[in-house]
Amino acid sequence: MTLEVQDGRGIWYSQAILAVEKFLASYSMYLRRTTLGLFAALLTASLAVVAAWAGFTGPNRTTTREVRDKANDVWTCTRSGNTCEFAPGRPDCGSHPSTQSQQNTCGWVASNCGCEKAYKEKTTTEPPATVGGSFNCSQQGEDGWCRDGASLDLSAAEPLGGQVIQAIEGDPGGVLCDPADGASVNCSWSGGGQGDFVVEFWAVSSYGDTSEKGSSQWKLDSQGPSVDLSLNGGEMGGGGWYRDGTVTASASGSDSVSGVAEEQVSLEGGGWQGSVEIDDDGVHEVRAKVTDRAGNSAEEADEVKYDGSPPSVDGSFSGTQGDSGWYTSSVSASVSASDKLSGVDRAELSIDGGSWKGSPAQISGDGTHRASFRATDVAGNQATEGESTIRIDASPPHSNFRTPQEGTETWISGEFTFEGESSDATSGLAGVELSLNGGGSWQSLGGSSGDWSYTWDTRSVPNGTYTVLARGRDVAGNRESTARVTVRVDNVAPLVDIPDAWTLGDYAPLTVTEQDIGLDKVEIQISGAGGSMGSWRYDPAAVPAAVDWDGQISGGEAAPAGEYAVTAIAWDLAGNRGSDSGTLTIPAAALPELAEILDIFNPQPQPAAAAIPLAAGPAGAEPASITTAPVASEAQAIDFRRIWIWPAFAWAGLLASVGYAKLSDPRPKALRGLRSDLRRIRKLQS
Repeated sequence: MTLEVQDGRGIWYSQAILAVEKFLASYSMYLRRTTLGLFAALLTASLAVVAAWAGFTGPNRTTTREVRDKANDVWTCTRSGNTCEFAPGRPDCGSHPSTQSQQNTCGWVASNCGCEKAYKEKTTTEPPATVGGSFNCSQQGEDGWCRDGASLDLSAAEPLGGQVIQAIEGDPGGVLCDPADGASVNCSWSGGGQGDFVVEFWAVSSYGDTSEKGSSQWKLDSQGPSVDLSLNGGEMGGGGWYRDGTVTASASGSDSVSGVAEEQVSLEGGGWQGSVEIDDDGVHEVRAKVTDRAGNSAEEADEVKYDGSPPSVDGSFSGTQGDSGWYTSSVSASVSASDKLSGVDRAELSIDGGSWKGSPAQISGDGTHRASFRATDVAGNQATEGESTIRIDASPPHSNFRTPQEGTETWISGEFTFEGESSDATSGLAGVELSLNGGGSWQSLGGSSGDWSYTWDTRSVPNGTYTVLARGRDVAGNRESTARVTVRVDNVAPLVDIPDAWTLGDYAPLTVTEQDIGLDKVEIQISGAGGSMGSWRYDPAAVPAAVDWDGQISGGEAAPAGEYAVTAIAWDLAGNRGSDSGTLTIPAAALPELAEILDIFNPQPQPAAAAIPLAAGPAGAEPASITTAPVASEAQAIDFRRIWIWPAFAWAGLLASVGYAKLSDPRPKALRGLRSDLRRIRKLQS
């Protein structure tokens, strides 16, 4: 029997069934039925998988089947072992060969004839399923590119009755869409992604085949390109700042779909161009833009920070300010800086060429110091301030008295010259000042040579003790702790008093009074018409109580009668000179004999010490030296000549009586004492 399966699954399926039919034809009915059911189940499962993803087969609607081919039926007749075969189709198996035809063909009439039916294959081709599609875009870009909303609109139809379109498949994509089965379907596919390619598609029919392939161009680029802002050239400093050279900004990018069409940059919001150059200070906004061929663009913005200017730097000093730009103490040095762009990174200073360090820094030690200042901004620009000079003199000058010696106590009088020296090792001596009243007031001695002197007329101040100070002032303004001497001013001469007049042999008291510094020496000078009679010097301890001259001159010769000027001079230790003068009268003729008589018969009291007469000199001459020698009083011997001895005794007795009466009378002596006291009072008042 012939089994034809027409279930729409395709020719291969039919042929498989026919093969099974032929295979089973020689087996028993049971085996045939069991095997047929098993194969049918397997084929059905396979068809289900094919429906899920059939793949492209193309139209396959040509069927081949066996049909009777009567024109090729062959009759075979036999008789007595002889066989005769008729020509195909003459006749066919539906008509038995006639006797006549047997006789004509075989030459005899067969006893038995049989016919073998002939079969042939018949091929039939049915109209295939059809499919169509078109590319649609909601946002059209440049150069035929779709930038968004891309889809492939598809349609398919099945012309055979009883058959449906089950899906539309494609490459790439697999199953593009799976609408409800129908003889005519429409659907849309948007899963092509980015790119430019051809989509092939076909309809899958329930007949078991597919339509021919259709195709459409898919051209979608909905993504922007990558963009990169490139900065080239210039010298990069710190903190992302450029500090020198020209910075060139340009854009670069890539696009894996449509490709890059244009690369541009913009500076400070200006127009787009291929590149821009930056070489001025400031923070500049640069934008880069890359456009692909589809018209998509991407931008990137960045800042280009440029600082080619150094910071400003300034140094300052604090300390005790002296004169003429000098400091009189240690100095604190500080540095400050500012930068309007990248900002200050560090500010440093260097003292006397030393290492750079932060502030403040202490500068000490007398002398001239050098300070340098510098600042560095974040970009790396550096500024250095010119070297500053700091002069420190914290040490006062030094002064010293030479006359009188430093630190001593000295008696002075009249005009006295102070002498000394001052010096300063650093800034130099600016001047010297002197105070005569212990620092109460100062007067400038001027000059800066170091040696100085000052003459003081002490007679302009009262006697007393004075502290004399000298101090130097240096150029920096330092004043020293002063040099010092103590002076005792004594401008009052010793008070000397002798009688205004007396006669040789009279008692002429000598009074010397010194109340301050102390007595240095006393001298008695006697001169007459013939010049100096002599002078006598006494030290303070040997000053006589009275002027006592024996009337003799050098060589033991008696001085002639007459008036003689007697001057008593006293010097104190300060050199002040006081004196008093009186007149000594030597009576004429008898005065020498009178003296001798008085010495013999009525001797007067003698001083404890007598001076050795000095060589006579001009009146008023200052003594060169003092030589004192205490001597015992001796009565002067009278040279009586033997021939006068008795008259002399007579005269002597007379004169002794008169003289005794005169000397014993207290009134003249009292008057002379009163006169001396009045003169002394008058001198003290003056």
